[in-house]
Amino acid sequence: MTVPGSSWDERQTVRTVKEDAKHIDFYCSDMSGSTHQPEQDLDQRVSLAIRQVIDRYGRVLLSSRGQSMFPYIREGDNCTFLARDAGFLKRGDIVLYQAPSGVLIAHRFLGTQRDAFGLIVYIVKGDSNLKPDPTVYPGQIIGIMTKIEPASHKFRLSHIFHRTWCRLVLDFPLTSKCVNKYLVLRNRLAMTLKKR
Repeated sequence: MTVPGSSWDERQTVRTVKEDAKHIDFYCSDMSGSTHQPEQDLDQRVSLAIRQVIDRYGRVLLSSRGQSMFPYIREGDNCTFLARDAGFLKRGDIVLYQAPSGVLIAHRFLGTQRDAFGLIVYIVKGDSNLKPDPTVYPGQIIGIMTKIEPASHKFRLSHIFHRTWCRLVLDFPLTSKCVNKYLVLRNRLAMTLKKR
């Protein structure tokens, strides 16, 4: 992961992000109930630099981390995000947004609603998460995913049947629950085998 040191200026940070985009990670936030935490060194400066790159060049290529979009996006996949105004999102799009902590998260857009003050907020959720993320405001949206380059398992049914997978996740909450359960069991088995 490319993370600028405190002595770097903004131009160096943006140049590093642009030239070394395959080494920048975004975080598909973890499944609820897991003890894994996102890396905290992806701070506000890197997120700002990524915003500047996407504003200047119209797109950015980022490497994914986490399991919340499994099986559609897997750890290490390279994802291309295009700059997109939040007002043009369609239900089912995968959006990249910046959480208040500074972490970049890519999750599926479910819809909009109004908050307690009447402002429009966006509802997003990872495909394997059981609950939606905390509300996302329009200013937090950075872009929309347009392409995935799988790091492994080049052949994926979820990519071939993209629209079907998207409909399953959007319209049948049991899909997320099943994927979540599978990941929890797989992670437990991996931990058990690791302890041996």
